[in-house]
Amino acid sequence: GLALMRAQKPDLVFLDVMMGMPEEGVYVSREIAEDPKLRDVPVVMVSSIVESGLSGHFPTDRPLHVHMFLDKPVPLQKLLEIANSFVQQT
Repeated sequence: GLALMRAQKPDLVFLDVMMGMPEEGVYVSREIAEDPKLRDVPVVMVSSIVESGLSGHFPTDRPLHVHMFLDKPVPLQKLLEIANSFVQQT
């Protein structure tokens, strides 16, 4: 995903904390924040980890590099409204 973002910079990125591996979304958001070409791309973290049995994987010892955090489930209409609001800001 990072390679694709570097090749074709997105307007907005939605991530989950758990994207196959614990904290993978946190890693990706940190990589975006540290990349000079991507650091201005807004990141929205969408996850159910806070209310799940995996909440111990949620990082509380360091900041998240995200513009917004949403608890799942998020209605599609709300996701579209958020996406539109970020895209209109750019």
